[in-house]
Amino acid sequence: EEYRKLPVKFQGSCEFAPQYMSVKGVQLEPDSVLVYGEPSALESLTDIATEPLFLTDLNANEHGSVQLEHTSGLRLSCREVEYRVNVSRYVTSVVDMEVGVKGLPEGKSISVFPSSVQATVNFIFPLRIGKDTVSLAYVDYADFEKSRSGKCILRTASLPEGVLSVEFDTDIVDCVAE
Repeated sequence: EEYRKLPVKFQGSCEFAPQYMSVKGVQLEPDSVLVYGEPSALESLTDIATEPLFLTDLNANEHGSVQLEHTSGLRLSCREVEYRVNVSRYVTSVVDMEVGVKGLPEGKSISVFPSSVQATVNFIFPLRIGKDTVSLAYVDYADFEKSRSGKCILRTASLPEGVLSVEFDTDIVDCVAE
């Protein structure tokens, strides 16, 4: 008998009350388990799933335990894991953002079209930061170099504290070398 350490995968869904959303998704503890069994049974596994868990109308933090799915012929280091969903109320705002270029080598120059985009930003309620402090849109120069068409995916830097999510009105911009 051998063993492998495998990640635990949440199986299910979370639905939130209006104007509420998850801060970090579903967090599991432990996030991985030891799985014991015959080598042939272990080699095909990539993760261990939780039993399906469906949470609805969340408007506050939620926590509890959930069983792990049992796979015949295998033993697990634990039978259940703790889950936690941190929930926050949010306010939505539409913000105009300039599109920057990250990783631009010295002496190189590219133009991005459009040069600014609108983004729907979900801020933690009550709003503690200025809406104008969010300027997260950029194109990675490495993506431009790999692109044959000059089309690049918009990216965001790490979100500042107080910002839950950002969704651009367009995910792809055109880049042209100057």
